[in-house]
Amino acid sequence: MKKVLAIVGPTAIGKTNLAIDLAKRLNGEIISGDSMQVYQEVAVGTAKATAEEQAQVKHYLVDTQSVFDEYSVKDFVDQATKAIEEISQKGKLPIIAGGTGFYVNALLNKMQLGEKTPEERSVSQKWENYLKEKGAEKLWQVLNEQDPKAAEKIPVANSRRTMRALTVIERTGKKFSEQQKQIEPRYDYLIIGLNYDRQE
Repeated sequence: MKKVLAIVGPTAIGKTNLAIDLAKRLNGEIISGDSMQVYQEVAVGTAKATAEEQAQVKHYLVDTQSVFDEYSVKDFVDQATKAIEEISQKGKLPIIAGGTGFYVNALLNKMQLGEKTPEERSVSQKWENYLKEKGAEKLWQVLNEQDPKAAEKIPVANSRRTMRALTVIERTGKKFSEQQKQIEPRYDYLIIGLNYDRQE
């Protein structure tokens, strides 16, 4: 697996400075892991690397989109994966610098993003009808009887997830809770987390 370094932490804590310093020492290039830094029109509050900072070390995924474009975590993972490939092929170390935890986690680990199995794409008409006739609480009770572990994680009000879990149980004959995929790492990564006194 390709080696990747990730530097995470809250805005303005010094991730960019540390990333640039480490990129120089470790022959690396930097990929922004921030969900807002991709947008050209958004500057305030995102602590983007300045033009001078970007001139010191090559940066990826900064100012690449317009706020009028559709952009999702899946788009980010696709683009960042290509950047990691490109950086690694040059014999350099990819360094992720950014504070959007979900984006960084989705990139470093093989999370399922918009690639649902047939069982997850639709729900059984049987459970749609059951919901209409008996209501959300009774529907959830059925799941609680069939798979208490799954029911623990699904709120009573989330009928869509309840129906999906019941549909998967019906179609596969196995408990929904036993079919949750284990998240596997996509890279050989090290995460450096920066923290400091919030007031300061």
